[in-house]
Amino acid sequence: MNDLKEHHQAVAGEVLSSLSGLAPPVLVALGARLLAGIEQDAVQTVTTNVPGPRQILYAAGKAMSEGYLYVPLGSSVRIGIAIFSYAGLLTFGVTGDYDHAPDTDLLCHGIEDGIAELLAAS
Repeated sequence: MNDLKEHHQAVAGEVLSSLSGLAPPVLVALGARLLAGIEQDAVQTVTTNVPGPRQILYAAGKAMSEGYLYVPLGSSVRIGIAIFSYAGLLTFGVTGDYDHAPDTDLLCHGIEDGIAELLAAS
């Protein structure tokens, strides 16, 4: 946490967020591009949700049965989690950098257990 404070990484995001209500969208976009070039040592995991279509998609007359998700890793990001809904299903794709996060399988099992608990409670 001290490293985060020393490099002012959290402050940059806070400043950009606070300016979004005051600045024209073009200036906010320029600020976001500028900040995107700054090394983010504090970010080690990225999670994204991608709401997909509720209906089944077809290509060349064949139904798409499922999607395989991948979150590219770069900079200091060691684990990527993508959540994708499609045709009433929810899929998780977990990407891990084995050299820095060798126990990514524990995360996957935790997600599976958590979903099972939610289903049992519903």
